[in-house]
Amino acid sequence: MKVFLNILLFCFFLFFLSPVWALPICQNSPGTEGDNTPFWNNCFGIYTFSNGDKYEGSWKNDLKHGQGLSTYNSGDAYLGEFKNNTKHGYGNYFYASGDKYTGQFKNDDINGMGINALSNGDKYIGEFLEENYHGSGIYIFSDGSLWLGTFDKGNWSNGRKYTSEEYDFSGRDNENIHGILPECIGSPAKQGENIPHWTNCLGTHTWLSGDFDGDKYIGDWKNDQMHGNGIYIYADGQTYTGEFLNGLGGGFGMHTWPSKDKYLGQYKEDNRSGLGIYFYSNGDRYIGEWIAGNKDGEGTYFYRDGRVHEGLWKDGSWIDGNKYAEGEYNLQRMTDDYENVEQSDDQNQAINSNEVIPAASGTGFSVSNSGHIVTNNHVVDGCDDVTVHQKGEVYEAIIVETDIINDLALIKADFSPPTIFAISDDNAQLMQDIFVAGYPFGAAISSSVKVTKGIVSSLSGIGNNYSNMQIDASLQPGNSGGPILDQNGNVVGVAVAKLDLAVVMEEFGVVPENTNFGIKSSILKNFLESNGILIKEPSKVEVSRSELGKQIIDGTLFLSCWMTYAKIQKLKTEKVMFENLY
Repeated sequence: MKVFLNILLFCFFLFFLSPVWALPICQNSPGTEGDNTPFWNNCFGIYTFSNGDKYEGSWKNDLKHGQGLSTYNSGDAYLGEFKNNTKHGYGNYFYASGDKYTGQFKNDDINGMGINALSNGDKYIGEFLEENYHGSGIYIFSDGSLWLGTFDKGNWSNGRKYTSEEYDFSGRDNENIHGILPECIGSPAKQGENIPHWTNCLGTHTWLSGDFDGDKYIGDWKNDQMHGNGIYIYADGQTYTGEFLNGLGGGFGMHTWPSKDKYLGQYKEDNRSGLGIYFYSNGDRYIGEWIAGNKDGEGTYFYRDGRVHEGLWKDGSWIDGNKYAEGEYNLQRMTDDYENVEQSDDQNQAINSNEVIPAASGTGFSVSNSGHIVTNNHVVDGCDDVTVHQKGEVYEAIIVETDIINDLALIKADFSPPTIFAISDDNAQLMQDIFVAGYPFGAAISSSVKVTKGIVSSLSGIGNNYSNMQIDASLQPGNSGGPILDQNGNVVGVAVAKLDLAVVMEEFGVVPENTNFGIKSSILKNFLESNGILIKEPSKVEVSRSELGKQIIDGTLFLSCWMTYAKIQKLKTEKVMFENLY
């Protein structure tokens, strides 16, 4: 271990800290405990602590901050990024036992995506939470078998298990996968150079030009190529964590996208190839075979609404097999068919009951420059998280206030909307022309906002509810919380519900047509004013259709409600209208 640390120290000075050599050498001595004087600030220094731990790297305000190397009296070592005295960012932790972790850290803990290579030959690739395997991951045993699925606080939760005979190891190179490599020295070879500057070493490289401008890689290198374990961070926010072969993703890995889509499984030449699980941000999931990035071969697609397509896939499309409606597919098949081991009822769940997943969607609209958004209470009720989607960006929202009786909610996100809607001073009139904007059926049809046109059919709602009005403009699941607008672009109501087809058929024996409802603007205005929202003055002049369309696009927002699977099931058993959020 001592030899290894000496190598690390030598290589650390030559390469890893070369970018900070521009910093001056720290003078005097660092502040002692309880001393607020920042003796060491924006400089490079070496300090040995009283317990034998040692740190060499960047300092700021007398704290370890930037890139550095910590060696501990336990025999462990950490090489990577620090923030305010804690391991924070990307780094490598070398254990005295021979284990090695490469990946993300947060506040001194292993948190995020990473690779844990154990000295016994086992390896875990996936998500971590407070030092534990937690979330999506792949555990590969030294005998070639693996567990692919989700983990909960270090324990495998659900998914599929495979023996070494059940999948192809081609495209995977075990050489140097688990070994601890010295830090790379110098710089990687430039394009066109045949000299292998970096070989059998651990290094970090950021591309500053060309097609890969802004991309970053941290991990193992061989013959000047990414090879072994590593993390590739794309400039656009994508991340690949896993194994590399001759410069490309090859073996097992995890790829995440800014949209929150996620893939876990085999790769070959940077493409999904072999066995894998794809988690879609809308809650769908595919488990099966892939070729060149497409679903291809035997596989099962689980829809969020409970439907299942199982069988043969080709070029991304289902071509033959069995289709199951909600409730018809036995989730026990996941373990019976693929694991051949006994599992508890909890382990046979297709979805981790504690995992927060997208549960439903609705619509909202902007009413202030500070990011306040109006929607229905039933859109956000019970949600563990609410996200706002606007022009490709996703924002976390907080619930400011709700009005359960009138089914209104005020939420707020940290963004500046390009358009905010004015609220009409007057309630809509009978037979007045109106426009309803929203996201019917969520993103299943398309991610664009949709608009329907109609008139005010009645000045009261169900049971003579004079807080509501009846409209004949179409409403579908996902329209809930959308604005009802007049020809001047003012909000005259909030889309709230449509008649329940089953109930009307049972009571009256007819299919209801064009019978939908909205909350009147006077109710909305009182709600906003009581919460201190400064309302935009309504327009007194009619706007063109093109201008109204632009306002609708800029000011109408797609909302996602995220819940745990356990809460979803609970709401269903309590007969709360959940899946049909209008």
